[in-house]
Amino acid sequence: MNRVLLAQASLLAAAVALASQPTMAADAPEVIKLDPIHISASRSDTDVSATPGTVEVISGEEIKKRLASGISLSDILGRYIAGFSPSNGTISGASQDMRGRSVQILVNGVPRSSELRGFSRDLALIDPFSIESVEVIKGSNALFGNGATGGLINIVTKGAGAKGTHVTGDIRLTAQDANIGDSLSTDIAVSVSHRSDDFGIRLGAGYTLLGDRFDAKGNLSSSDPMLGQGGGDNLDRYSLNLTADYAQGAHDFELNASLYRLEQEPKHYTDYTTAPVSVDLASTYAGKSVYDDTKTISLAYTNTSFDFANIEVTPYYSESERRAADAPVSAANSLVYYSGNPLDPVDPAGQSTLFTEQYGVRVTLNSDLSSLVDGATLTYGSDYGHDNVEQKMLDGRDLIAPMEQDSIAFFVQAQVPLGTQFDLSAGVRYEKFFLEVSDFTRPAVYVFAGYVLPGVDVIGTEVDYAATVFNIGGVYHPTDTIDLFAKFSQGFSIPDVGGFTRRAMNTNPFDTTPISYANIAPKAQIVDSYEIGARFSEGNLALSGAVFLSTSEEGTTFDPASNEVSQQKEQIWGAEINADYDVSTALQIGTVLSYTEGRYDSNDDGNIDDWLPNNRIIAPLTATVFADYQFDFGLKLGGDVVYTGQRNKVSGSDVKKTFTLNMQASYELAGGTVTAGVNNLLNRSQLNPTASAVRGFPVSDYGRSLWVGYSITY
Repeated sequence: MNRVLLAQASLLAAAVALASQPTMAADAPEVIKLDPIHISASRSDTDVSATPGTVEVISGEEIKKRLASGISLSDILGRYIAGFSPSNGTISGASQDMRGRSVQILVNGVPRSSELRGFSRDLALIDPFSIESVEVIKGSNALFGNGATGGLINIVTKGAGAKGTHVTGDIRLTAQDANIGDSLSTDIAVSVSHRSDDFGIRLGAGYTLLGDRFDAKGNLSSSDPMLGQGGGDNLDRYSLNLTADYAQGAHDFELNASLYRLEQEPKHYTDYTTAPVSVDLASTYAGKSVYDDTKTISLAYTNTSFDFANIEVTPYYSESERRAADAPVSAANSLVYYSGNPLDPVDPAGQSTLFTEQYGVRVTLNSDLSSLVDGATLTYGSDYGHDNVEQKMLDGRDLIAPMEQDSIAFFVQAQVPLGTQFDLSAGVRYEKFFLEVSDFTRPAVYVFAGYVLPGVDVIGTEVDYAATVFNIGGVYHPTDTIDLFAKFSQGFSIPDVGGFTRRAMNTNPFDTTPISYANIAPKAQIVDSYEIGARFSEGNLALSGAVFLSTSEEGTTFDPASNEVSQQKEQIWGAEINADYDVSTALQIGTVLSYTEGRYDSNDDGNIDDWLPNNRIIAPLTATVFADYQFDFGLKLGGDVVYTGQRNKVSGSDVKKTFTLNMQASYELAGGTVTAGVNNLLNRSQLNPTASAVRGFPVSDYGRSLWVGYSITY
């Protein structure tokens, strides 16, 4: 922490020194009155200043600036969203959560993966060059239903933009000085957009080729450091995105369609007996590639011709095929599927592929209630969704019970100004899930210790889950520049049902008596969240902060040592601070700070008695300090210091602190923008906290990388 404070002080000192130089930009920044910021993820396009609770909006320009530094979207969100866990450096979002709980990823208000069984690859698949903005609502909420117990992230994609025809090209080359040739990676993105008076269309395509990755000591990094999750190297990623909009009178249509494909070709298996985990160079990867093929489409139709409400209807559809990495049996991966041959017990078809299909429709109505209370609005509607989920071996055998789920929800949310200084918000959502679990046989399992657990029949059944959740909050505006807020909100979710069926077993693991799913079914989880905070914005300074507490009776925790998933009573609490200051028209500085910690009932006796495991609370304290400076002759310099703190609450399983310095520069050239920089400038050798916490194995972070890019629009 001293280093973070020292870095912050150093940046501030540099800011003062730079701002005092007479040859640079003027010291006195021009104060511009900005329009209110609205957040579409609220489903009512609510002004942020009237929203109780912590909300954040990251603009597309800010995303593009950070992307130019050669980092991924999950890296950006981990650094610049307080309370969001650091990136694990792979294609998986495993253990990257919000305030210690699950986060729901939406694209244009539409869910991207099934909560019944997910591989958490959403952020790795999205084309970052097509992002218009990222909206974040923190804390449990029921705005979009299942899965958002810690918050939601809504990614809004770019539309056609300004009138006329425009072509944009982006290219970025990244390499590590440990081995420039083998680590050389390429990102290419091209988009074409056209807008006329009432019609707009944008087509974007992207391609990413990643080479080898190395740690700070020059050692080759593992392609699968987290047991089957896949890694951040040796992959090809393709994306194709189409956005089209049409407006005629009171009618608006917006179509969004995307195709994503990712394929990773590991070269070697991982040696989990070393600390940190390493590449087993004596092995050759023999499984099928890590693979993802995802297709999505949605259509948003808005009608503003009715007197009683504006109506928005959004049907959507998505399907995906996601293959995990092959992981041989070892002390780390002690349970694998049995081939039936005791001389060669590992089933070569045991590598798994997840198949999901989702479709549904969201209906939202927004009514102006100004005739009753000046400025009051009412948002209400209904959601319907259908999920179809299967996970299979390479030969087609089921690894989880095939399942289908229908859900229906009704909600209403009121925004009521009370005078000029107070905004009240309150709402309720009723949601019901109709889950149908099919019969299947959980395959026999070979245990690393040398014995076999026989397969067992799981008898499917139909299960209904239902809940009514509430929220209420208020914002007090003592001055035009200060918002004080408090809220209580609830979120409702169903844990990973597929994971429970995959681990189906009698109390005596050698007992082959059929098991009814009803006897192993997880319980639905309701999370209660409490939050108080403040926002301040005046002139060149913006500050926000909050403290929060969330509780649940049926929290879900995965124990990697026993490969078991359990539910228990738990509490999570913390605090967050965001600050941005324009020192001058040339210099901007800021910081993002967060603290999160939690405890749970470890022995299911009703008393909270132990600390939550590291895969739920990664690094209690995280901090990012950043600065950007623009010279008069056009050169822009920027950098950030990223700190994640140590966690030693869990005996024998410490998460180590990290400290990373990153620098970047950009310059306008030949009608475009040249960017360059260095990540992990000091080439610090350290562990990635999130990757290390997922399964309890120490995983090295990547060493220094260099990048250069160019972007141009015609």
